[in-house]
Amino acid sequence: MDEGQKVADQLGDNAIFIQQDVARKGDWDRVIRQTVQVFGKLNIVVNNAGIAEYADIEKTDAEI
Repeated sequence: MDEGQKVADQLGDNAIFIQQDVARKGDWDRVIRQTVQVFGKLNIVVNNAGIAEYADIEKTDAEI
């Protein structure tokens, strides 16, 4: 966690560090809420963790 905060500090006002467990819906809610609070909006989300599931995002839910 310290390394993530260190990188965010180096990037300055263009970055924040938020610890997240991508398997927990509540963490997603918190990360999105904090991001919008700091930057005013959310343009894109990249989830680079988890198990590959080949399905349309509209047909995918948190239970997969």
